[in-house]
Amino acid sequence: MPPVTPSFDDAHPTPEQVAGALRQLPSAPRVLSRLYSLLRRNDSSLQQIGTLLRFDPALTARVLQLGNQRSAARGVHCLSVEHAINQIGLDEIAQLVAHVADSQALVRPISIYGLEADEFWRWSIYCALASEVLAEHTGDDPSEAYTVGLVHMVGMVAIDEWLLRKGPTLMFNSMGFPREWLDNERALFGFSQAAVGAALLRSWNFPVTMVEPVRWQYNPRASAGYARMACLLHAAKWLRTVVCQGSDEPPALPDPAILTPLRLTQEKLSRMVVEVRIRLGSMQNALHAKAA
Repeated sequence: MPPVTPSFDDAHPTPEQVAGALRQLPSAPRVLSRLYSLLRRNDSSLQQIGTLLRFDPALTARVLQLGNQRSAARGVHCLSVEHAINQIGLDEIAQLVAHVADSQALVRPISIYGLEADEFWRWSIYCALASEVLAEHTGDDPSEAYTVGLVHMVGMVAIDEWLLRKGPTLMFNSMGFPREWLDNERALFGFSQAAVGAALLRSWNFPVTMVEPVRWQYNPRASAGYARMACLLHAAKWLRTVVCQGSDEPPALPDPAILTPLRLTQEKLSRMVVEVRIRLGSMQNALHAKAA
């Protein structure tokens, strides 16, 4: 069933207007609490901090935003959390985490999309891990690929917040991979969450090498100059979907034309599901370990 069209107070919004309404992304409580404990210790290492930050899309985005603001004057972009931490320093990271904890900007359900808070978090993290695994096979930068996968759904948070403020209660219906909620988004706005996500990342000073793959995640071959990473993200979303669905019937594999720039076959992509699940197990062990 198509969504009910809300009556906007102003003109039909642009992706930039929807993105601008989102003040900050919500953080995952389990990650935030462990980071807060870790940063209170005098012996915390950059590696420990970076490992935990990688499990929170909101904090990752904020750290990369600050890192890119610091390095912009030198014409350098931060493509990884570790690079951004080096630009910012642990003291400012601690202040950021404390501010987020005090503001209680915690992950909430993405109600328009019918996603519970933990479900949204899992989809983001699983896509990041899948992107990282793919990049290791294709020769791309694993850190950059991980970050692109981690933030590929941020546009959904902005759309959800915009609609909760501007329109009546409604529910989008997912068509599953690869279209997901695309039909409902375009019927209502004329653009997708990918366009809003790209607008958000651009406003946060993310490099174009990350912005454009997010923008073109539904049509990766159409991205001028950034099709390779867009194709990688599209393939990672398939892996994410398979891992999230568990024993359910897997979605159809991506079109071979999307895998060609990555020098992958459908058979090789299918075999990577096991590798992503192993990586996921390692991540869960790291996240549930006591911050020490």
